[in-house]
Amino acid sequence: MKFIRLSILAWLLCTTLVTYAQGPNNTGTYYAAANLQKGRALKTAFATIISHGTQDLGYSKLWEAYEKTDLRPDGTIWDMYSNITHYNPKTDRAGNYRKEGDCYNREHSVPQSWFNKQSPMRSDLFHVYPTDGYVNNRRGNMPFGENQGESYQSEGGLSKVGRCTVTGFNGPVFEPADEYKGDFARTYFYMATRYEDYLNNWTGNIFGPESYPGIVQWQLQMLLRWAKNDPVSEKETKRNEAIYQLQHNRNPFIDYPGLEQYVWGDSVNVVFHYDGKTNTPITPVPHPGGETPPSPAPITPPTPTINPTTGQATFKLVSSLTELKAGDEILIGYTSGGTFMWSSAKDYRNSKTIAIPPQQTISLKVNEENAPRSFILGQQGTAFTFYDPVEQHYLSYKGSKNNLFNSASATSTEAQWIINITENALADIAPLDHPERGIFCNTQHHRFACYKFSRSVQRISLFVKVVPSDIKSYHYNGQTIVDVYTMSGNLVRRHVKMDDALQNLPAGIYIIGGQKYAVK
Repeated sequence: MKFIRLSILAWLLCTTLVTYAQGPNNTGTYYAAANLQKGRALKTAFATIISHGTQDLGYSKLWEAYEKTDLRPDGTIWDMYSNITHYNPKTDRAGNYRKEGDCYNREHSVPQSWFNKQSPMRSDLFHVYPTDGYVNNRRGNMPFGENQGESYQSEGGLSKVGRCTVTGFNGPVFEPADEYKGDFARTYFYMATRYEDYLNNWTGNIFGPESYPGIVQWQLQMLLRWAKNDPVSEKETKRNEAIYQLQHNRNPFIDYPGLEQYVWGDSVNVVFHYDGKTNTPITPVPHPGGETPPSPAPITPPTPTINPTTGQATFKLVSSLTELKAGDEILIGYTSGGTFMWSSAKDYRNSKTIAIPPQQTISLKVNEENAPRSFILGQQGTAFTFYDPVEQHYLSYKGSKNNLFNSASATSTEAQWIINITENALADIAPLDHPERGIFCNTQHHRFACYKFSRSVQRISLFVKVVPSDIKSYHYNGQTIVDVYTMSGNLVRRHVKMDDALQNLPAGIYIIGGQKYAVK
């Protein structure tokens, strides 16, 4: 009886604390399941929350929905593509258009051809906006980007079409007005989160192919900048609430201004608190049955070594940015020629060529005389650093010709780089402050430096060291009843058979019976 009374008391205490902890914009505990998560796990937690219990209105019902979600104070359609329109929501919808201002239609900010017109994406109000039909047609299925407007500009230059000026893409793009760039950035953050399990089947080369980060690097960096420069507006907040009433889910990137920094940006290693009180721990919601299950013993991540490997080591070709994390030991090389980055010279890095065939996994000697040099990967927000533990400095670029320098500090932007991994496992490594350049291999002069891309230099790849791990591959194990926890100790499945423990869970690491299991 004493145990029962204590359990009831604990349950009441938890209920009181949870009732006290409330999210923003009267969301209550809607986002509670994302509490204390960070980075990739935080994104997946939000994906689960905003995908649960949603209502697909259907494509034809969007016209009626716009009368609740997208009206200006004067009752006309709020058009984010044109500044000359004053559309009646009932009489000016669809129809024929020959010029800007003729009628409005339903614009998929994520073009529906990218997801093959499938539901529920096709009628998701969070990304299907009412816009001028003619301007919408001029956009077509181009990605968002920045351009000079040399191909087309709407009245007053509000929207523009031209060749992309953002490093990482040089095709035609559509640029919305500055006052709406944050709106569209948060829309794309929502789409990459809500549909993270769908992204590997989308086309368009903007989303995927992995669930995290879920958006290609050149676009992600641009959207993070757009969101920062154009903060959440009253228009977005009211639209978010109106959609919640119709569609039964919310855009967390509107409810939590700056949330994108916790998922992808400079706060990616900071835990998220759904009530906004970052210094106040939140008690978890009690589990069915009244009692709170014991948390597994805390797992302390290994401290990245700062000492280089000496001698033989195994490295694996990096084919996705998700394979990299701070503390990894990597090689930088032009793999077709078996040429890897070596010691530093005055204004470039020497190369070392080894007689090995290009392959996915290689075993070779590093950090010895006449052997390639490895680097310790670091992270500063969304940017990365490359630390040479032999020479004890960071690769850096100071904006002087093709020179590749060394820096003593990781916090200097000169030592920070943006990494993008292409589909064919090539690594685009651009200086944070000079995205028009990148690290390439000059095979004529046998060196690595920071060039503008040309036919005289070769693109590189990254290899990450394969290290022993206590993470187990999942094997079916009969009918044993188990509980499944995340790495942060949150219970995700209770009293399930081992056969079903990890089925259909998002990729990540989970704890069962004190052991870590990987879901890929």
